[in-house]
Amino acid sequence: MRSRTQDMRPLLRVRSTAYPIVFNRLENSMPHVIVKLYAGKTEAQKSELASKIAEAVMSTLGSSEASISVGIEEFDPKDWKEKVFEPDVTGKSTTLYKKPGYVPT
Repeated sequence: MRSRTQDMRPLLRVRSTAYPIVFNRLENSMPHVIVKLYAGKTEAQKSELASKIAEAVMSTLGSSEASISVGIEEFDPKDWKEKVFEPDVTGKSTTLYKKPGYVPT
């Protein structure tokens, strides 16, 4: 049973599941950004990329730094089309806000 304090929190409904959101607190545990790229970048490059993505999320969405997570997944170039482009670009084209200017062969 929810307490009186919990009843006053706004709810975020995702796939019919309710999640309480407490703004300006650590309970606001979003967003999570996943970057998929070719393998071979240095740890310094990946760390800098994650920091810049977090900065962009903070300035654009007003999220706190503590609420942002960034994951980086690396792929062999020969696997890019099958493991990334087809499922995540072609297969989810309606959710892309920046579309690529290439089609892998």
